[in-house]
Amino acid sequence: ILVPAKVICDAFGIEAGWGGDRVIIKDEDESLVIYNDRVYENKSFIPIDVGYQVIDELAMIPVRKVAEFFGYDVKWENNSVYIISK
Repeated sequence: ILVPAKVICDAFGIEAGWGGDRVIIKDEDESLVIYNDRVYENKSFIPIDVGYQVIDELAMIPVRKVAEFFGYDVKWENNSVYIISK
């Protein structure tokens, strides 16, 4: 599921910036760079099925990848997505 970067980052208390071919998401200690076909984390590139996209001038990012990177659990139940802090 893609969500607006600002919405998820505001909810998690982290920062996001985007431009060109990437979205950079960071907190005080870590950063995640999302491209349209891969992410850069822990000093290496990892392919992903769906990366960031610009839709109606909003940077849309994969919520599961961002949530799990910053230490949240993601669960699917009855057509709903739950993001739970660990």
